[in-house]
Amino acid sequence: EGLKGDALYWMFRHWEAMWEAGDTEATADAEEWLKENGGKSLLGSYLEPTKLARNQIETAMQASLEDGHPICGALFATHAMRAWQIEFDSIEEQALELSQLAEQDLRAWQSAFSKTEASNRKGVLKNGDLIDIVKYEKDGVLIFNPSDSPPEHVVGNGHERTNATNLMNLTPPFSLRSEIIIDGTAAFFFFGIGRSGKAQSRIVVANTDSDGQVVQFQKMSYVVDSQRGEAALKTPEIGRGYFEESDAITVQFDFDAEGQGSYSLNGVTKEMPEGFSVNDLTGGFAITASEDTAVLFKDTAVRPNTAFWPVSPASDDE
Repeated sequence: EGLKGDALYWMFRHWEAMWEAGDTEATADAEEWLKENGGKSLLGSYLEPTKLARNQIETAMQASLEDGHPICGALFATHAMRAWQIEFDSIEEQALELSQLAEQDLRAWQSAFSKTEASNRKGVLKNGDLIDIVKYEKDGVLIFNPSDSPPEHVVGNGHERTNATNLMNLTPPFSLRSEIIIDGTAAFFFFGIGRSGKAQSRIVVANTDSDGQVVQFQKMSYVVDSQRGEAALKTPEIGRGYFEESDAITVQFDFDAEGQGSYSLNGVTKEMPEGFSVNDLTGGFAITASEDTAVLFKDTAVRPNTAFWPVSPASDDE
C-alpha cells in the first residue's frame, strides 16, 4: 500500500522488543521477514553487528573477571546498554555480580530535592492566613503540616516529590538517605506512588512520649465505602524499631531487588522487617511531616537501581 518504509520501521521495533525480551524464535521470525521484505541492508548494517557486539560484550565481561578486574565488566555492560538504550536482564544480573565481586557500585547518590525558593508553597488556614507549607532553604527543605487548614488543602498539600527525572519512578534495588530534624511528632517517607498519587508504603520516623524515637514500617491501602462515597486509609505495620533520642536523625534505607534489605539510624544498622514487596516500593516517592509538625529534611539523596549518567545520549536533533 505504499507504506513499505513504515512496515520496515515497525518490524525493526518489534525485533528490538523481542531481542530485549530474549524471545529467540520471535527475533528470528522478525529477521526472516526483514530479509524477505526489503530489509537486508538493515540486517547487515545494524541488526547483525549489534547482536555480535552483545556477544563480544558478554565475552569481555567474563574476561574481565578472569583477568582480575571485574568492575571493568560492569562498565562494559553499562556503556553498551546505554548506547543501545536497551536493557537485558541477563547482562544486568551479571554486571551486578561483577560489581559485588569488585566491591564497587557504579550507582551514585543523587540529590533528590535540588530546588530553589521558586518551588516554595504556601497553605491557607481556616482564618484565611497564608502559611509556609514547603520552604526551600540553604540547608534543606522545611515542610510544615498545620492541622488548621480547610479540608481541600490537607491532602497532598505538603507532600514534596522530587523533580530529578531519573528519580521520579524508583524500582528496587535503591537506597534513600537524609538527615531530619523533627519539631513535633513525625517525618514521613512515602514509596510506591502510582499515577493516582496514592502511595503503597511508608516509613515513619517519630518522637515518642518516653523520650525516645521510633521508626515504623507500614504498608498502605484504601478501603472504599461505596455507600458513603469515602475511602478509608489502612496502614498495617510490618515492623518497628526504637532508638535513642537525637535532635538530628540520620536515616538511610537500603532496599534490595526483592524489597528487603537494611536500614540505618544514626549509624546503627539493622535488617529491614519482612513484609514489603517490590510492588510496594515501585513508583514515585515523597516526603512530608505529620500534622502540626515541622520537619527539616537535609541532604536527601537517592541511589537508584542503575548507574548514574550525568549526560544524556545525543538525540537526532543534536
